[in-house]
Amino acid sequence: MVRTAYEHLKKWKERKTRRPMILRGPRQVGKTWLLREFGEKEYECSVYINFEENTQIASLFSGPPSVDRIITGLGLCAGHSIDPASTLLIFDEIQAVPQALSCLKTFSKDAPEFHILCASSGLDAALRAGAAFPAEWVEVFDLHPMSFFEFLLAAGKESYVTMLRERRYDLTPSYRQDYIRFLKYYCFVGGMPEAVAAFSERLTIKSQARN
Repeated sequence: MVRTAYEHLKKWKERKTRRPMILRGPRQVGKTWLLREFGEKEYECSVYINFEENTQIASLFSGPPSVDRIITGLGLCAGHSIDPASTLLIFDEIQAVPQALSCLKTFSKDAPEFHILCASSGLDAALRAGAAFPAEWVEVFDLHPMSFFEFLLAAGKESYVTMLRERRYDLTPSYRQDYIRFLKYYCFVGGMPEAVAAFSERLTIKSQARN
């Protein structure tokens, strides 16, 4: 699976003025997969915490914000110390613990060396409920369902994407019916990664059967 948002995360990692980022989007849009994939490929180590499932970890964020207490606790949870230069902290469904949400300001101000990516499918609801949100101390990136280009890539049609990106309009008319066919597939399947993956798998099976 290829998501163009991956390149956005790479630019975020390289910025000297990097702040904690919240990846916002509906459930099943691929937030968790993208962050874990990014952590696995771009860092020596990543620590993943799901705040909806790991209720014990919430106590680390209670009381006055303390980077030392939080990092020590996360290290105990992960089973190893956390090196800010090589470790990605992934906070999934961070809105489930409002104190953790507000602690992002402390990390941004006092410990910007830590790389923190968060995912939230209910951030707007949490804000309506009165959760404190350090807007000026975090970045928010909206992850949408897969685009048509991403759909084509998942279907193994990299050359079709390349032709469009390079504006090879001298070639695209020859593949007009293929583009129309896949656009119809896209409208039917939609852009949710799980559905696209299932479609791509069936497409591969059919292709192998013909061969």
